[in-house]
Amino acid sequence: MKTRGFLWTSVGGFVLVSACLAQTTDVSLLEKYRAIAPIIEKAKTCFLKGDEAECEKRLMACLSKLPEHHEAHFIFSQLLYKRHAFDLALDHILAAESGYVRFDAVMRRIKEEQLKRTMERKDQVENVVDQLNKDNEAAKERGSCQSLFYETRYKKGFHELEQAEKDAKENLGTTSLQVPAEYHYIHGNCLFRLRRFPEAGNEYRATIKTDPHYAPAYINLINLCYIQKQFGEAKWILERAEANQVAVPAELKKAIMGGQ
Repeated sequence: MKTRGFLWTSVGGFVLVSACLAQTTDVSLLEKYRAIAPIIEKAKTCFLKGDEAECEKRLMACLSKLPEHHEAHFIFSQLLYKRHAFDLALDHILAAESGYVRFDAVMRRIKEEQLKRTMERKDQVENVVDQLNKDNEAAKERGSCQSLFYETRYKKGFHELEQAEKDAKENLGTTSLQVPAEYHYIHGNCLFRLRRFPEAGNEYRATIKTDPHYAPAYINLINLCYIQKQFGEAKWILERAEANQVAVPAELKKAIMGGQ
């Protein structure tokens, strides 16, 4: 089965929020992720250097502190896959998927609370600006510009909050509770190696659905259909791959087109 490199989900750089912005359990989970981030980074480096023993040591340290850490399970699944321990790799990719969904849900709740508070602050400033406008008009009628400075100051703050609201909404939109394509792909590879072909096919399809340009998933799925003599579906997947500018090896394409 064709493989692909890591998907690194960075969690070390997030900004921790105070307990008033989220549930205590959510904040606690993020604090744990932040504390463990250096260990995960070292585990990644060890894996890429081929130092499997040190990588495993780092991952075990991470999981001892946070058993549901999705990145640790994700890396572990690939480490075990390299060792041909496909059943154990499958266990870890399943844990990675469930851990990712929980982490993503926590991040979404945090972002929703941040957006709510930004909008509340914006409403408060808007009310102040409206009152300052009225005061300024009254001051002008008296021949004074005393409130102009304050009006300008609060308007600037209001525009800054408008931008903050826009950013918060866009940031919220990046959270989907959807397992990454890379996770589905590794999941499919584990199932394929365990000869659980129908399930493997479903994971490759989930990969493509999540990322329509994920080339290795197309190639593996076409191969899977070919060995099961599902030539019609293989041709359909080939067409879809080419429609998404995915390069399919010429020999595989020739074999599919020659199938019955």
